[in-house]
Amino acid sequence: MPVIPAPLSSRLIAYRGVILVAVLAPVSIWLPALWVLLGGALVMLGLEVALARRANAQRTRSEGVIESAVDHLPGVFIVIAPDLTVRRWNDGFRSVSGYTTAAVKGQSITSFFDESDRTTVEDAFDAVLSGGTQRFEATLMTQGGRRVPVRVTGTQVTGSNGPVIVATAINMLEQKRTETALEQQEHQYRLLAENISDVVTLLDRNGRRLYVSPSIKDLVGRHPERLFGTLPFDHIHPSDVARIKDTFTFALEGTGEVRTEYRLQHEDGHYIWVESIGRATDNDQGEAALLVVTRDVTTRKKREDDLVESRERLSLQKRRLRLLYDVISRQDRPTDEQLQRVLDLGTDLLGVDVGIVSRIRDDVSTIEASTANGEYAVGNVYDVADTYSAFTVEQDEVVAIGNMGDSPHADEACYERFSLDQFLGAPIYIDGSLYGTLTFASKRPRSRPFTTDDCDFLQALVQWVRAALKARVQERALADSQRLLEKTEEVANVGGWMYEDRTQNFTHTDHLATIFEVADGYRFHPDDGPHFFGEAAWTRVLRNMHRAYEEGRPFDIAVPAITGEGRRRWLRVTCEVERGSDRPDRIWGTVQDITDRREVEDELRVTAQRLGALLTSLHEGVLVEDQNRLVRLVNQPFCDLFDISEDPTDLIGSDARQLALQSTRVLNSPEETLDRLRDLMRTRETTVGERVELADGRVLECDYVPIHIDGTRFGHLWKYRDVTLREEREAKLRSAKEAADEARDEARRAERLKSIFLANMSHEIRTPLTSIIGFAEVLEEEVPDPYDHLAGLVGTSGRRLLNTISSVLDLSKLEADRWKLDAETIDVVDEIEEALEVYRPRAEERDLDLSVDAANAPLLARADHPALQRVLDNLVGNALKFTPEGGRVTLRARTGSDAVRIAVEDTGPGISEEMQKHLFEPFVQDPDERSETATGSGLGLAITRRLVNAMDGSIELDMSYDSGTRFVIQLPVSVNAEKTAVSPENGQQSPNRVMEDEA
Repeated sequence: MPVIPAPLSSRLIAYRGVILVAVLAPVSIWLPALWVLLGGALVMLGLEVALARRANAQRTRSEGVIESAVDHLPGVFIVIAPDLTVRRWNDGFRSVSGYTTAAVKGQSITSFFDESDRTTVEDAFDAVLSGGTQRFEATLMTQGGRRVPVRVTGTQVTGSNGPVIVATAINMLEQKRTETALEQQEHQYRLLAENISDVVTLLDRNGRRLYVSPSIKDLVGRHPERLFGTLPFDHIHPSDVARIKDTFTFALEGTGEVRTEYRLQHEDGHYIWVESIGRATDNDQGEAALLVVTRDVTTRKKREDDLVESRERLSLQKRRLRLLYDVISRQDRPTDEQLQRVLDLGTDLLGVDVGIVSRIRDDVSTIEASTANGEYAVGNVYDVADTYSAFTVEQDEVVAIGNMGDSPHADEACYERFSLDQFLGAPIYIDGSLYGTLTFASKRPRSRPFTTDDCDFLQALVQWVRAALKARVQERALADSQRLLEKTEEVANVGGWMYEDRTQNFTHTDHLATIFEVADGYRFHPDDGPHFFGEAAWTRVLRNMHRAYEEGRPFDIAVPAITGEGRRRWLRVTCEVERGSDRPDRIWGTVQDITDRREVEDELRVTAQRLGALLTSLHEGVLVEDQNRLVRLVNQPFCDLFDISEDPTDLIGSDARQLALQSTRVLNSPEETLDRLRDLMRTRETTVGERVELADGRVLECDYVPIHIDGTRFGHLWKYRDVTLREEREAKLRSAKEAADEARDEARRAERLKSIFLANMSHEIRTPLTSIIGFAEVLEEEVPDPYDHLAGLVGTSGRRLLNTISSVLDLSKLEADRWKLDAETIDVVDEIEEALEVYRPRAEERDLDLSVDAANAPLLARADHPALQRVLDNLVGNALKFTPEGGRVTLRARTGSDAVRIAVEDTGPGISEEMQKHLFEPFVQDPDERSETATGSGLGLAITRRLVNAMDGSIELDMSYDSGTRFVIQLPVSVNAEKTAVSPENGQQSPNRVMEDEA
């Protein structure tokens, strides 16, 4: 109980005394005043004692209540001494801080706060002791180290023991959370209040506006003050006015809400969709009114319209997906059928007339699949620049044009050519490269533009078409690979096989049946192994297969086998291992027929043995070194050339460098020679005829060959031969050649002089000789027998001499290059017939068969007419001269791709081998006298060859013709020879053909 101030106590005592005097006054009449006073004092004393006891009891009860109240305060209560030590605290402090009584008592209040806040706490409490109240926030550290934000309020109180600080602290953790939540809620309410767009309108019974909220300006752009007293029907869409007036009347008469949607005109003239909710109410005067809340629902209406459209699109997409699934379910069908199905699906769902898959290569577009014919048919080829695909290729994305005539591309050449108003196309890429385009089009304009869904649907079709085309490319590549594999197996005579361990499944290629010479379609089984390989060879194969399974080791072995037709073959069996999770799962390999190679290897081994024997027996010195320069082969001539005394067999395996050092004593220039040989080994280039001089004057010729086996360096091959005598002979030959060159030059000069002399002399002799022949012919006719015979002999001898002189003159002209030829296109068949007309009487006289074997059509060649007649005269005349009676002379003519061939054949005795060597030389005659009557100058064939060569042709004696003699002439084909080619009108083949050799 609070202590009563002294003035107040004195007043109470005085009051009590007055009351006592008032009580005792009536009694004082009967008692003396002293006793009255004494009694009054005693009464007052007793009354004071009673009152003091009552006050103490009330004080004790009040202090207990205060103590209990302090301990149960919800916050922290602390009494702090001036030295800032804690004197008193409540349960709130213990529950918040977690400290016990022993841990708190006598501790400085700053020790219970975070170190960063202790200075703030000290300053605040010092300010409290200086007078006044302080409030601050700090972080209280609990017994467990938890940080608790508190708000502390400190006040100085003066007690019986002096001033103290009474401080209270409130846990701010929950308050902070609450404040944050309130701030967020307040922010949300503020956003809602600031952004609400509904318009509140109050209408009277006549529909006039009594109130319009400010948000009307945001809704329709009109200021609310201008709308007071106006009718809202003036701004409603005319089509909605009647309905809204009926709704207004119904709302005024009803008791519930009325909701309606209509179009409201904006200040700028356009209409928006709004929704109004109306409810009947009373205005300030108690009259009936209508409260209307209006909001903009244009976006919602658009969304609803979009939703309807989306439902329609969804229905279309579902249909598209069902049809796409139908396409995908046909993946087992041929690719062309699948592409056709995709195009049909696209034209149906996109509402167009034609769908096309085009392939583009080198600016050329080829239609590979189409739903139309005619100008859009499969196989049609166009320049890309002239097609709609050019847009797709240029933009490299989906191109959608609903009305080409109204688009920027109306002037393009493709529109003028194809007149397609609708176009939807996309590029097709396969493995990153442009393959072509997928296009859908129509000649009629589209009622509405292509949508994003249409473009997405096209992309889906492109994906599927890409997969189908890629599958077709892969199918073709696989088919080509399969054909290539089959051809490779056939060429290499190799078959493949595979065996799976877990399934025990054995598969193989078809060529294995060819190798084993069994029927096509024969399926091999491992149990067939002993039948084809035999027990021993099959055991070897199985052993290697078992090792492959167990150790994962591949093998490559050669084993003998017996084919189905009983032939013995050598087979190469290879194996590769494919591992599973824990051990080899399957093995696969090849079987190759190596019988021929085996035989070749056997022959090579024998050949190698023979070669070794041959090398050791050669007269030339041979040395073979390996890559380590160890001697692998050496023969005795090598040892003899370099004065090596060891036996060649003892040198095998020795160091070739030591042999080189031993050879230095016989070399003329050891260091230079060895350096040159080292250069040859370093460059590893084959060298022939390297000169090596020996000290004794001999000269060796060295050949060096680097040896490679299977592409790997093996060693070196050296071959030495003594060319001392050859060089001496070559020196003599060089001297002789120089002398011969001088003699040849002299002979050429003499030959030229001879030609000039013969040309001049022939002319001088032929003129008088012509006169002699003429006189002899006259005498033969005029003189009697037997003088006429002598005159005839003179004429015959003269003509023979004239022919000889003419031949000499012609040869001289040819050698002096004074016979000018005029090449032209001539018919060889006509030339032959003309030449034979002269010789037919002579052939008939001697009973000779003179015939022509040539095509009916002209055989055109480039030749000189007189020269060709001279050639034919010489050859046919010789053939008739040397063919005995009853024989045959045949002329054959054929044409080839670059030459016309003429063959002159006879059945005479032929030409001797010795004569064949000099056949075309001047003045050469056959000493065997093929004909007893044969005489001549020996110049005919010489002139013939020169004439043929002058016509850019050739003449040869057919050495293989053993039925007589056969000369073959080749003349260049004329450019007009094409006239005899195959005739397109009648389809008959030209009779011209290459001449066949005949026996």
